[in-house]
Amino acid sequence: MRRLIWGLSIAIVIQTLGASTVFCDETESTLKNAIQLTTNEKRLAELLHTLGDVHAKKGEAAKAADSYTKALSYSRETFSIDKRSQMALYLWEHQYQQTALKEAELILKVAPAQPQALQIKSQTKELALVTSKNEESNNCITIEEEIKAAPKGAKPESLSLLHKRLGDCLAREDKEVKAIEAYNKALSYPFNALPIPTRLEIAEYIGNMDHYDEAITELKKIIQHDRTNLRAHILTARFLSWKGDQTQAKKYIDDVLQQDTQNSEALLIKADILNYSQHSEEAIPIYKNLLARDDKFDARFGLTIAYLNLDQISEAENNFTLLKPVKPPQEIKKERLAQKLAAMKKEPAIKEQKKKVATVPEVKEKDDKCIAIEEEIKAAPKDEKPENLSLLHKRLGDCLAREDKGEKAIEAYNKALSYPYSVLSISTRLKIAEYIGNMDHYDEAITELKKIIQHDRTNQKAYILTARFLSWKGDQSQAERYIDVVLQQDPQNSEALLIKADILNYSGRSEKAIPIYDDLLAKGDNFYARFGLTIAYINLEQFSEAEENLNKLEPATSHQERKKERLAQNLESAKSEAPAKELKKKIAYAIKLSRKKCFAAAYCILNGILRSDPCHVEARIALGRVLGWDGRYFEAIKQLNCVLLHDPCNTDAMFAKATVLRWKRDFPGSTHLYKELLCLDPENYDAQMGLAYLYLSRSYHLGAHHLINSIISDEIYQEEEVATINNRIFAGPEADFEYTHFRDSDDIRTDYYLLTATERYRDWEFDLHYMHVRAVQPTGNIEVTEKADTVGFDALKLVNACLDIGGGIGFANTTERNFYTANAIVNLRTPYGLFELGSERNIIPDTAAAIFFKISTWTNYIYYTYVLSGNTILRGNYVYTKYSDANHANRVNLSAQYQLIDSCFEMYCRYDATYWNFAGQPFSPFVDPSVFSGAHGYFDPKNYLRNKVGLPIYYRSKKLYVYLHPYGAYATYHVLGIHYNGFYYAANGEVRYRLLPKLFIEASGEAGSLPLKNLKYNYSIISGRLTWVF
Repeated sequence: MRRLIWGLSIAIVIQTLGASTVFCDETESTLKNAIQLTTNEKRLAELLHTLGDVHAKKGEAAKAADSYTKALSYSRETFSIDKRSQMALYLWEHQYQQTALKEAELILKVAPAQPQALQIKSQTKELALVTSKNEESNNCITIEEEIKAAPKGAKPESLSLLHKRLGDCLAREDKEVKAIEAYNKALSYPFNALPIPTRLEIAEYIGNMDHYDEAITELKKIIQHDRTNLRAHILTARFLSWKGDQTQAKKYIDDVLQQDTQNSEALLIKADILNYSQHSEEAIPIYKNLLARDDKFDARFGLTIAYLNLDQISEAENNFTLLKPVKPPQEIKKERLAQKLAAMKKEPAIKEQKKKVATVPEVKEKDDKCIAIEEEIKAAPKDEKPENLSLLHKRLGDCLAREDKGEKAIEAYNKALSYPYSVLSISTRLKIAEYIGNMDHYDEAITELKKIIQHDRTNQKAYILTARFLSWKGDQSQAERYIDVVLQQDPQNSEALLIKADILNYSGRSEKAIPIYDDLLAKGDNFYARFGLTIAYINLEQFSEAEENLNKLEPATSHQERKKERLAQNLESAKSEAPAKELKKKIAYAIKLSRKKCFAAAYCILNGILRSDPCHVEARIALGRVLGWDGRYFEAIKQLNCVLLHDPCNTDAMFAKATVLRWKRDFPGSTHLYKELLCLDPENYDAQMGLAYLYLSRSYHLGAHHLINSIISDEIYQEEEVATINNRIFAGPEADFEYTHFRDSDDIRTDYYLLTATERYRDWEFDLHYMHVRAVQPTGNIEVTEKADTVGFDALKLVNACLDIGGGIGFANTTERNFYTANAIVNLRTPYGLFELGSERNIIPDTAAAIFFKISTWTNYIYYTYVLSGNTILRGNYVYTKYSDANHANRVNLSAQYQLIDSCFEMYCRYDATYWNFAGQPFSPFVDPSVFSGAHGYFDPKNYLRNKVGLPIYYRSKKLYVYLHPYGAYATYHVLGIHYNGFYYAANGEVRYRLLPKLFIEASGEAGSLPLKNLKYNYSIISGRLTWVF
């Protein structure tokens, strides 16, 4: 009767909720209870299908797939063909391909034209071709050949599975490094190329090989796609815990235990996390609960550690005797645990000895447990002597170190070191620094050791430890300086000689390290000297000598045994990679030559490699890059397309092509490729920076700013590059004061005083400026002085990556006239070059005559710039100017610039051709005939033609910018019917220096001589500027 009532109530629930899109937890629990009570298979299948819909609408893919699979397994006849097809398609889309394919095949037997089943069948076809191959093809070389021979249009699913099979093969052969490379390649394809269980299997292998970050990254992707995947959460927690991040690990494992409170694997990880984070008392009940189910080694091992952490030695011994290792790694773990247990048992005797030699009479020696010492510290009086407090913290650090609580021990030691230097003896400080450094806190250890050296410059041990930790940190040059000090005092110090040899070995000077290792081994066989010597021979690719020394290695501890095993693997890997490594050296040398503009030599090397191996991908990509640097863009793209034709997802080729297209000014194509790279890897630093530079080159500052803010920089050079580009994108508000003085051989003088304020807000730029002009012009025996003032406001809007629009208004005041000014500007960036169009209405305040005669202008112009290659730029402009005295002029300028030197010191060769013609001159119909030539105060030649050649030179550093442009020219023109022609020379330059972080000082100048028949006309301009960046 109860079952009948349940069945009726569930039928009502199903009918009521069938059309609903929101399912609450109460509905889910009701369905689960009904499933438990139902015995009718058809009814059970319906309930499971409904439960699957509930999970699917909540986004719980794994639970939905499980419900659908069970529903289909109980009674297919319950469902229509369309409903079965919908469930099968859901399973396929959520990585349950095998179950979906099986169901699709059953459907097609009944309904051969069912579209969703046919879709599943066709999508599986490519996968079936790969997975149905014979087991013989699993040989690694065969699989590599399969990958090379893969058709050009092969689907990502096929390529991904091939790389996965290669990884499996290499893993079986214990070639860990190569296996991980293959697995990472398999994972680099789109997420749906591999099913989730396969991705989990790969991530677990990578994490077990100590590549925690890569494994965790992949597992987080899986969790993003399927938040109910318990296995992904468990593995993420495990690798985070092994990495040392217990807080994050706890969050992931708690998510699992909320859904499955009795999951043994999750409970074990939870207990380990508690154990490693000094909560052993909470971990013990969990371990005991697990052992009650099954006496597993890992649970028993964790329980023993927990008792040791709590100093419960007898319980730890009892559990230790029950440990039953079944694998070699477990035997090693048990051996280490035995050593630790023995050390802990000796502690009481050590404590008694400490009591006898205690140096702190004010503090009574208590039980040397960490809690007791902490209480002693808390109970210390406020006026306690520093030496007593320092020793107490040192004792606490010793206690925590014995309990393997490294981070807390370091905190205690740092507190001990924070008291006056004289409180602790140098030998004690050395021991503390050595412990801190051995726990990978290199900076803290080095800082303390340098203090010791300052107080005792003859302390060899301090120098040796400083050199060791600097070397481990990667700063080999500084490490060498410290170790050389020791060797100057004691040339035969074996410890120092070993560190010196290691430094040489790690800094690429293995040939110099070998004699030192040989000398050390002549004194006696030393494992670490022999180990270093083997590495040195591997680095020099002298594999027979490396193998000979490897065979002589005699490890004395399990740690040394593991080092020997890894070294053997490295040797095998180096031997197999030697030919490829030699080619890589050649490619690197070719790239180095090309950066020095030695393109012919670089082409010779790269083409030689490609002649012997046309399929060498790295060489072809390098050739594409070199051609791009040489400005041969079409050839570069052709080479890179060859690579992408065979491997469409080759990120190196994609990035190189995107960069070449950017240099070629093909912005749409370059943008597309950069975005493709970011789809494959959203944190690809090079692609992010490339796209940011592209946006910046197109003045799309807002887009560049958003992109730069999303970059996570791991290296120092990346942080510097991001900071530099950020400064270029959005500098703060600026205030400028500029003074300029003009003088010529006719004693015409003009002084300009300019104040400017600039502000940038998002994709707007605003400019407010005021200028005062004082012009002096001799006329006979007197000098005429005129003044002018102008004020204006300009705004520029960055519309998008291709377009800027701006304009401004202003007001000008002269002695007898007020005048309104205005301007408009449009910048257009296209793949075919940069166009700038503008119009401006203004006065001419350059001479006293121009101010006196109230000369104003209306100017319209168009500028064009085209980057022909990486070092060649073409420019052209046309300017039309209409003057208020009814005159007007046309001006055309064409120029070409080629880069000769490219470094912090840059040199260019520039050629300019200019044609300039005025419609009228004084005594023409356009002007008042009573006005003498030149009285209007501006230069108005007829048929002015000039050819100019210059050598612009730039120097850039962090604080200093220098620009110098000497040039010579030949000009010919007419003024009032008189023909002038001749050569002349001039130079202009600029120096900009950062005086303070936000204050810049700038000086510039120009001087030259112009041909004026038999007269000599000289001019000079000097200018100074102060800029403050807020």
